[in-house]
Amino acid sequence: MTDISGMSPPPACGRYSAKPGRIAAIEWAKLAFAMAIVCLHVGFLGEISRPLNIAIGNNFARLGVPFFLFVTGFYFHRQVARGIGHMLRRMAGLYALWTVVYLPVWLPGAGGDQIVTNLIVGYWQLWYLLAAFMAACMVYLVRDMRTGPLLALSVAILMLGVGLQYAQRLEQSGLMPDLSISRDGAMARNFLFFGFPFMSLGLVCARHQARWRALPLARRLMLAVVALGAFVVEILANNLIFNAVGPYDLFVTLAIAIPALFLVLADVRGGIAISPHWSTAVYLVHVLWIEVSLQVFPQMNATPRTVLVVALSLSVVPVLRRLNRALPVL
Repeated sequence: MTDISGMSPPPACGRYSAKPGRIAAIEWAKLAFAMAIVCLHVGFLGEISRPLNIAIGNNFARLGVPFFLFVTGFYFHRQVARGIGHMLRRMAGLYALWTVVYLPVWLPGAGGDQIVTNLIVGYWQLWYLLAAFMAACMVYLVRDMRTGPLLALSVAILMLGVGLQYAQRLEQSGLMPDLSISRDGAMARNFLFFGFPFMSLGLVCARHQARWRALPLARRLMLAVVALGAFVVEILANNLIFNAVGPYDLFVTLAIAIPALFLVLADVRGGIAISPHWSTAVYLVHVLWIEVSLQVFPQMNATPRTVLVVALSLSVVPVLRRLNRALPVL
């Protein structure tokens, strides 16, 4: 997944003690999450097993974007060392370029409201680029805030977003009176309620590496298992109560599950390192392949279509990486 740390980071400095370079396990996790998001968007296993479809789409894949944002926040201080202008120009350029790439997909036949929404909020998966850009601006403004107040602010904003989405689910499921709450998931899936909290949590994690790295890995692993288990329970409860009605993006347990998962993966040693461009490319290009596959194979079931889209998305990564040397596409 794209993040502001995609370039080679400068040495760590100041109050942050992060080591230079990338963490192999983190990059592999990002790639796995990017492919899980493809499964979510195509409906992987939907025609075979609804429970398995939900397990991948409404469980595993829902960790993806929060994890991407957390990683972006973790490396945030390194990019600020290069200058906030450099970082924001890169992120804005990515959004503008991929918006142009996807114009032929959604612009024909689009109404005025849809055109405005897609340009301001972002078409389909491109919402993340715009949310990350705006969230980075917010994090930059509070980057010197003390950890306690920053954590309190981040969690409070996240819980407001969670509360909003729960209200949407309750209303759309008929479990509460109609309060005319917008059904648009973008009300909470945006830079404020989604982007800023997870990015700032990543920033806090980078500040205090010496402290959490001193914790035994077994203790961190136990925390991750409990936190991820709680996340699964919350998702299953939502599926049972709301029957997958309403926006499914923000959950209370993500505030613990994402940092806990990162703290474990950050200490996994060895492994074959991959470029962050792999997850970025799969995330950005997969919707294009979905549209192509729908045109060429309209009768194909969701599971083989998912496999096809993942394979095509991975196959173009080397091409996009080479193109990225001349034009920033990743």
